[in-house]
Amino acid sequence: MRKGFWNILFVFLCLALMLTVGCSKKKIDTSPTEGESSTMGNGAIQDLGDGARAGDAVRDKRLSEIEGEEGATHGDATIYFDYDSSELSSDAQRTLKKVASYLQSNSSASVDISGHCDERGTIEYNLALGEKRARAAKKFLVALGISGDRISCISYGEEKPIDPQSSEEAWAKNRRDEFVYIR
Repeated sequence: MRKGFWNILFVFLCLALMLTVGCSKKKIDTSPTEGESSTMGNGAIQDLGDGARAGDAVRDKRLSEIEGEEGATHGDATIYFDYDSSELSSDAQRTLKKVASYLQSNSSASVDISGHCDERGTIEYNLALGEKRARAAKKFLVALGISGDRISCISYGEEKPIDPQSSEEAWAKNRRDEFVYIR
């Protein structure tokens, strides 16, 4: 009887471990951008130090490498969304056409699309909405002839605001997709 209990416990623990590892979601980078600190859910401020800023330095270097090339400035690589929407505006579509043009003329380049939201809504909802926004941009680029293999998507939800204020103007800036070209 005692041996049967330990076997059942072992099987249960194995199943729990498989569910935990097998169902893990993609890791979301919540490190702050250079010069910022991260606000945690309980209101505490976390300073992540120089190690967390290394990823930002790589991103900034990638952006600076392409800023001089036609159609590839940071300003051309951000699109904005209406509240609670993943629909592409006509301005967003124009920007995406520039992104597609750059990718077509630079066949070795690829692009990372990061979806962002304002602070309203739950963390889970905003992560899902950020993903929908990034995938909407990817779908548009694929329709323009860019291979989906050259486009990656990630959602940061509300975790990386451009403007941390709680106002309509700030929220409008934070509802965006950002594009980082990779050579």
